[in-house]
Amino acid sequence: AMAEAKAAEKREEWEKAKAAYEKALVAKKDDAAAKAALAEAEKKSGPAKIEIVLDAGKKVKMEFVRIKAGTFTMGEATGGHEVTLTKDFWMQTTETTQGQWEAVMGSNPSRFKGADLPVETVSWEDCQKFMEKLNAKGKEQLKGKAASLPTEAEWEYACRAGAKDKWSYG
Repeated sequence: AMAEAKAAEKREEWEKAKAAYEKALVAKKDDAAAKAALAEAEKKSGPAKIEIVLDAGKKVKMEFVRIKAGTFTMGEATGGHEVTLTKDFWMQTTETTQGQWEAVMGSNPSRFKGADLPVETVSWEDCQKFMEKLNAKGKEQLKGKAASLPTEAEWEYACRAGAKDKWSYG
């Protein structure tokens, strides 16, 4: 695993290097060299936050934060099941607002109007169109990444914010 990680580092494939270091740490939990190399690969893998400017004039932007991979109990703590997310992912810091939707789609379908309110009355198909247009509009700013709706597991993991109890607040 360490050799695999070093090879990935040489190719500057930081996500692969991190995964290989994590694999090495599963085999040998207290390997100080692997821990240090993983920390360095995490630094080099990119920022902890990505911002996409949708409309500079109206100051409409989207901010995404990196959510680290991990394992959690999905569902009820007593009757749930363990889920492991093997890769880091990005989550917007708020729901998609009406202002963001309008900056991407050109219209606001929401019934309860307000630029900072979450967009509502949209279908899954509408959201797919939004993602397609967002990815085209923010291509350079996304730096090779693509926006998508979170999976159910990603959503719950992010909402739990590391909490082990039934609720994120204990």
